[in-house]
Amino acid sequence: MTAAAAPLSPQLAEAIDRIIDQQRAIIALSIGTQLRRVQGNATNQETQKLTDQIVALLWSGVDRAHAGNALVQIYREQFSVAQLSEIAAFYATPSGQAVLTKAPTIQAEFSVVMMSQLQANNARAVSLMNQFAQAHRPPAPAK
Repeated sequence: MTAAAAPLSPQLAEAIDRIIDQQRAIIALSIGTQLRRVQGNATNQETQKLTDQIVALLWSGVDRAHAGNALVQIYREQFSVAQLSEIAAFYATPSGQAVLTKAPTIQAEFSVVMMSQLQANNARAVSLMNQFAQAHRPPAPAK
């Protein structure tokens, strides 16, 4: 059972806003991690500057209202009205506030762990995707 059109509590609206902010932080960490692997003789400051530039570029195409509405819809599809109320009540507690505050750091740190493990096979994965694309490329139109 999904929640149809239950209004969002202020606590849940704040949580959704923080989730959007967390996504930006995770993207920034991921890009920074990738750049540090290839920074060569660039300074950490130069690498951070490029990371910030790329994140700003990517994020400039994000419509927060649209993203927030999409996230609300996803929550409504995944949780019942009662569950959403319980989630909102939890976020209003000190423990819920701690989760909201600490979740970006936890996700970012875990992302670094995962990225370092995934990077080991990234080149091979890209090669496989390129081979797939090449094998399934539509024929060129006849002249």
